[in-house]
Amino acid sequence: MSEFIIRVLSFAFTAAIMASLVSLCLRFTPGIPPKNRAFIWLVMSFGPLLVLIASLAGLVTGAFNLVPIFESFVMRTLHVGRFGEAIFQLRDGYWQPITAAANILQALFIVWAVGAGLLLIVRGYQLFLAQQFSIWAEDTQDERMVHEAQLLGESFGVASKPKIRESHLVRSPLVVGILRFTLLMPNGMSRTLTDEELRAILAHEFSHIAKHDTRMLAFLILNECVFWFNPATWLVHREWATCRELDADQEAIVRSKIEPKRFASLLLSIVTSSRQPWLQTAIGATRDFKALKTRLLNMKISSQQSNRFTFRTATTMTVVGALLLLPWQISKAAPTSDETNLVVNGGFESGLDSWTVGSMPDGATTRVNYGVDTNEKHSGKASFKFEKKNLSYFPIQHIVAKLTPHKPTRRLETICWIKANNAGKATISIAFNDSTGQTSDMTWGAYASGPSAGQGITHEWKKYRSVIEVPSGTKSIGVYVQMYGPGQAWFDDVSVRFVDDATPLVNPVDDSGKGEEVDPIADVKDVPNIEFQAKKDPNKDYFLIGSKGKGPETGYKLLLVLPGGPGSKDANPFVRRIWKFAELEKMGFVIAELIAPVWENSEDRIVWPIRSFSIPAAKFKTEEFVNDVITDVKSKIKIDPEHIYALGWSSGGPATYAALLDAPALKGAFVAMSVFNENQYPTLKLAKGRSLYIYQSPDDKVTKFFFAEKARDAFKAAGVRVEMVSYPGGHGFNSGQPYEDIRAGLEWLTKR
Repeated sequence: MSEFIIRVLSFAFTAAIMASLVSLCLRFTPGIPPKNRAFIWLVMSFGPLLVLIASLAGLVTGAFNLVPIFESFVMRTLHVGRFGEAIFQLRDGYWQPITAAANILQALFIVWAVGAGLLLIVRGYQLFLAQQFSIWAEDTQDERMVHEAQLLGESFGVASKPKIRESHLVRSPLVVGILRFTLLMPNGMSRTLTDEELRAILAHEFSHIAKHDTRMLAFLILNECVFWFNPATWLVHREWATCRELDADQEAIVRSKIEPKRFASLLLSIVTSSRQPWLQTAIGATRDFKALKTRLLNMKISSQQSNRFTFRTATTMTVVGALLLLPWQISKAAPTSDETNLVVNGGFESGLDSWTVGSMPDGATTRVNYGVDTNEKHSGKASFKFEKKNLSYFPIQHIVAKLTPHKPTRRLETICWIKANNAGKATISIAFNDSTGQTSDMTWGAYASGPSAGQGITHEWKKYRSVIEVPSGTKSIGVYVQMYGPGQAWFDDVSVRFVDDATPLVNPVDDSGKGEEVDPIADVKDVPNIEFQAKKDPNKDYFLIGSKGKGPETGYKLLLVLPGGPGSKDANPFVRRIWKFAELEKMGFVIAELIAPVWENSEDRIVWPIRSFSIPAAKFKTEEFVNDVITDVKSKIKIDPEHIYALGWSSGGPATYAALLDAPALKGAFVAMSVFNENQYPTLKLAKGRSLYIYQSPDDKVTKFFFAEKARDAFKAAGVRVEMVSYPGGHGFNSGQPYEDIRAGLEWLTKR
């Protein structure tokens, strides 16, 4: 909602500027024919609406980002960013929420929706009224008018001849209808006009019919409803309508050969006798006195000027075209990942551009040398180095990370690589800020320290990882890289991200001062976990989880897991937790967790290549990998052939769909937070008779909800038994009860 209203407002402002510039250009080029002016104003009307639709489509699909340059400039200047429905501002080195922004945007959206709805109702009623005028009217009996209309229809090349009807409800000629045109004439008017006058009036109306003006009006009404609050919208609409009337006047004069003064007098007499309100859904020979004044002046000018397409016209239209193209900025959509790092430039590859240097207490002389070091680095081209000689912790030197806009969850993971040389205390500190932007709590994200200020810690590059609980009421966070005691410390690849609420807490270090991480898998050490290689191929590595000997008499149920992200062994603790906390032992399951082979080292690599979407370096496809693991597990323990399933999420989702189609032994699949493209697979009928459980969040910004809906509909049409379940929280197992949700999905699969 906030994204939509911001786009509408920024597009409206841009359209207003463009309309003003175009109006200025046209004011200084009076020789441009009305039909060309009408075309320019028509483009000015449709342009912002079509670009807005394209922008929203890019936003929804994640394919691209199309915004007015004005919006980008304002966002950069004010240091404002968006995350979901929340608005943030960069202050003091970190993003803080603007608490009133969401309420203001919500109120603006309500006002916009009410205005658009009311205008749509009014325009709908006018359309209905115009159609009723046509229905209530009677077919004309004036043979002279029918004959003139037939000749003009052929002259204008109108393929479908309009109905000509007379009505006592109208006081001036009108063209109504969108799908089929009807020309309405006041009762008896044709009998008061000479042949020349009648031909002029009809020629005017046939000009509107030939140019499909009532249909253009219908589209202009849509533009009005979206941008009803923008004065430029009404200016553009009025200018287009006036230019179309001017062009129709010229057509009437040329085709009827009536004198301009005589035609002007005819228009004046019709306007003065017309009392019905102007219908926005109809086009007529007269509109109002203000528009008529412009038309009469134009007749005078037109009689003195040539109306050909001049060099001035071409130049003006070129300038206008440039004005329409300049205000927009299009770029690729920001890359997304299920492991989004909030820290901008966490590898210091861009120096300290995204970091703010400070000290505690503020302004203190810390006697710390610091800067980017290109000689020592864990990865990339640089790291950040602190060096301090004072044998004391205080004062403290720190740098503050610039973070992307974020919305806190209940768990925060910090990962950092640190190299220490007699470092007294090198840390990453996480600050939790409340709705006012004030720090309400602070805790360690990484902690490398010796037992005292004079006795530091020394080690080569080492990975520090923590998962900490986010205090309630937290609206934003700050990330501080700090140096307390003496010694040297290097920091690289700093990553901070919000993770699933069910992620187990991990302390940054133990209390020994040796810089060792607390065991992150202490809670699942009792889960059986053995590593195997299918067909003794080192690239077909997998973990067999939960096997405790003989098992059930009918054999174990088997769940093959294709983890998301990089599909590496790092997912093993989480998969073991699935087996333990989803109580899969009670259901008789063992898990075979497949480890994605690394065929290439690029960050955007295809993690799980499949037959129709692979890379040249891949020695085999995931479908083959799945089949070989099933065979290998069967050779080690007894498996119930009626209960073999696959679970895949994120990057593992597309490959799980492929396995459901390819692996004969699979009876069903559980796919979570995944994209889906039916064109990547052979016929989905290969999965007919099997079961598919789809788990997707409507809040997911990485894999959009419509992917799950497309998969549901396509597999159902192919004869697959499908169940789709939604959950709150966005990309990841963020519902607050991930293991219960996984168990529910597996229970559904097994009860087929």
